[in-house]
Amino acid sequence: MVLMERTRVWFTARLAAAAKVLRRLANASVVFSRTLSKTTTVS
Repeated sequence: MVLMERTRVWFTARLAAAAKVLRRLANASVVFSRTLSKTTTVS
C-alpha cells in the first residue's frame, strides 16, 4: 500500500514537472516568434 502511494506521489510530481517544462517551452516559443516577427517587419 505504501509503495502504491509513493508511486502515485512520484507520478504526480513528474506530471507537474513536465507541465512546467511544457509551459516554459510554450512561453519561450511565443517570445521567439514575436521577436522574429518584429525583426522581419523592421528589415
